[in-house]
Amino acid sequence: MKRVNSLLQVDWIGRDRVVEVVLRKSSEAMDDALATRGLRLWNAVTGEAVLTTDAFYAVAVSAAPDGRRIAEAGDDKRLRLRNSKTPEVEMDVRVHDRALSSVAWHPTLPFINTTSEVANLESARL
Repeated sequence: MKRVNSLLQVDWIGRDRVVEVVLRKSSEAMDDALATRGLRLWNAVTGEAVLTTDAFYAVAVSAAPDGRRIAEAGDDKRLRLRNSKTPEVEMDVRVHDRALSSVAWHPTLPFINTTSEVANLESARL
């Protein structure tokens, strides 16, 4: 059995779904250092978890304004774009020289901003 703790990195996907970065621990593991990270998708209407998938390096998430993709910032210096329904990785690219700390979509243009732990800001046109 796995316990799931939220890392409080949460975003809405459209009107009825939520994505969050979670820590998953086995029932034997008491230490957070032994936990693995994942993404969990929720149905916000029913309150039910739809699925949880591995996301070993995830520290932040941001859903695209159209709800089709999820941007995942990783502490491995990489940005991953995932399908918001499956959440299969569609693109994986290194964007910084340090661990990422945040990610955000532009609300109307095809851009994603990421920041690293040293507060560098990068913009990527999609």
